[in-house]
Amino acid sequence: MLKDSRLDRQAFCYKFPKNKFIKIAFMGDAHSQSRFHATKLFKAHCKDIKNKKYYLITMGDMINAAIFNDKASKSDDTMTIEEAEKYVYLNLKPLSKQILGVLSGNHEYKEEQKSGRNASRNLAGFLDVDYYGFKSFIELRVGKQTYKLLVIHRPRFGGSAVREIEETLLKNLDFYLKKFDIDFVAFAHIHTAGFRSKNKITTHGKKLKYTQKAIVSSGHYLFYDNSYADDFGYDESPKGYVAVKFHGNKKKIEYVKD
Repeated sequence: MLKDSRLDRQAFCYKFPKNKFIKIAFMGDAHSQSRFHATKLFKAHCKDIKNKKYYLITMGDMINAAIFNDKASKSDDTMTIEEAEKYVYLNLKPLSKQILGVLSGNHEYKEEQKSGRNASRNLAGFLDVDYYGFKSFIELRVGKQTYKLLVIHRPRFGGSAVREIEETLLKNLDFYLKKFDIDFVAFAHIHTAGFRSKNKITTHGKKLKYTQKAIVSSGHYLFYDNSYADDFGYDESPKGYVAVKFHGNKKKIEYVKD
């Protein structure tokens, strides 16, 4: 942890001084206990992240904890929270050296409020990685560049299964840029994978200054058929994780398509 006096906040700091770039996968809303959890896809993506040597940040709601959700059907859970923790841990353990940290979501919040335990906090301990709580700032130093990140599970705007993803992404980006001096925002909760950036060019004498700010929503691992989302008529949104490339030679943030 480092203290950023300019922002009066604590930030996790990760340094990659020799890298030309790094790629980070953002994975959230696995809801691993749920009977709608996409087991094969989740396992395949854990292996995919390991094989592609991406770094990883988990974005919360890795368990479902329907037992603590008054609005959910208790039958949605197919295993106990302890079993779900073990399931997620066993799938993430092979790539533990690539995991930067673990974030909690609203399902872990309900679990913590009603039982005192928090599956994502436990997961961070099992994996021996940083625990971000429900929101954290990160300073990422790649090559010659420094990026300031905000990771948060539940964004200011948007609920689950949002249809207007571009509007939601840009609205949240504008909101957080007004509040914080940051370059990048990652959030989850809306069960839709997406990436958007805003670019600005300003002049300083004869020099042009290129500024980029970006935001990502991390997707999900849920099937929709016969689920609550299906009942409400939500369109099925992109599953899986989202990967982002942070350049070291120049300040540039890219969505990874490979």
